[in-house]
Amino acid sequence: MRGCARGRIFICRVRSSLPPHQLQSRFPQLCKAGSHDDVAEVVNIALSGIAIKPLSHVPAAIPLRLENQYFALDLSTDAARAMLEAGNCTFYSPESLGDVKLELFAVLRS
Repeated sequence: MRGCARGRIFICRVRSSLPPHQLQSRFPQLCKAGSHDDVAEVVNIALSGIAIKPLSHVPAAIPLRLENQYFALDLSTDAARAMLEAGNCTFYSPESLGDVKLELFAVLRS
């Protein structure tokens, strides 16, 4: 994963039992992303982890599925650098987000 971030963006494709408009606003607030060690700590002491931002435009490299919402990880943060250095990525999704299905893509910047 260390070399994976160069010139790439990390996109999450998310499907949930929540209505799309609720998922769009709640997923970035409630989901925690980072390295395995960081996410465990972030959840236990209620920190934010890597910032997750909703996307209004899905990169062409990702097949669009209308029932999903799309989000980008902010790789400019210390938490993101720690994740890339650790070589792993973990997501924590609370039950309040419903039955979540998540896919992570690394896509070349266009």
